[in-house]
Amino acid sequence: MKTIHVNGEVKQIEMASLACLVRSIQKDTSGLVLEYNGRIIREAEWANIELYDDDVIEMLRFVGGG
Repeated sequence: MKTIHVNGEVKQIEMASLACLVRSIQKDTSGLVLEYNGRIIREAEWANIELYDDDVIEMLRFVGGG
């Protein structure tokens, strides 16, 4: 079990990768931007990032409008 921070909330998880975590929280990942420990991560890299204790993840969705 790992303890991480997602959008300011502490979570206990068993997921190994960032991709697994994201898909468990957000079913629709279109327009989703991830910040992982202070850096923006492209969706193509999500599966390659292993999660560790105390990681900090921010999930942002940009919405256009006028």
